[in-house]
Amino acid sequence: QEMKFIEDCAIAGAKGFYGFYNVSKEQQVSKVLELGMYYYGGGQDLYDAFKNEPNYLGSISANGSDYENGKALGQWVIDQGLTKVIYANGGADFGVPIFVDRQKGFLDAVGDKVEVITVKGFPGDQFFADQAAALATPGIQAVVASFNGVDFWAQPIATAGLKDVKLATIGAINQAYLNAFTGNQLNFLVAGNIQAYGFMVSTILNAVDGNAEALKEDGTALLYTVPAFQIGSADEIKKILDVQSTTKIFSADDLKKVIVKFTPDATAQSVKDLADSGSKEKVMAK
Repeated sequence: QEMKFIEDCAIAGAKGFYGFYNVSKEQQVSKVLELGMYYYGGGQDLYDAFKNEPNYLGSISANGSDYENGKALGQWVIDQGLTKVIYANGGADFGVPIFVDRQKGFLDAVGDKVEVITVKGFPGDQFFADQAAALATPGIQAVVASFNGVDFWAQPIATAGLKDVKLATIGAINQAYLNAFTGNQLNFLVAGNIQAYGFMVSTILNAVDGNAEALKEDGTALLYTVPAFQIGSADEIKKILDVQSTTKIFSADDLKKVIVKFTPDATAQSVKDLADSGSKEKVMAK
């Protein structure tokens, strides 16, 4: 299905392709490049394989490092002094890189200090059956979800009457997650900087304008990260959500500063400097 979609994009005249979700790994990138489109996206493994290809544009990760995000969840477990938790691993068992990395980071952080009960996969009959069994396990202190914990775990925890079970998850900065904090359904959140997806737009526009090389480093595509937010309170998420909704973390005017058509002296360092301005500390100070 991925290959068919990529071919359909090329037939439709697409110039650039954002590989946000990638099952076929290097095959996806190769197909996009083979069909003459620019490719934006991919972690370190894809970057190493394609960084010198003219039509490979690298990426500015909006979600930080998946390994580090998983590690942050694990460190929260350790910091809370928890010893028995459920971990929902998403697509880790299917080999989906983002979930493989999140799980590795989590397990590296907790080590052998914590008993981990793993619930595999995504919502479906088997997932819900495994979820119910895990929540019925005596002594559970927290649920750690590698994706959308508020959507798929908050209510089951409440329904099971587990008032003292904490919830930590990788999720999003939005009203639903703010409500979960204020409603004492959520205790810790790792969330990507959603407005950093704008770098995909600016990078592909530069390439289509013929200016891809201007934002590379020594002819090599740029791979950089906007750190994810680590949030432990309603006040923190409310502040970030307010900035997202008003002044913006990365506004359109900000992104014009890294588009050569509008800012001729833009360089790879310009992109890095703008990305760094999206850190939690700087956003909280706005």
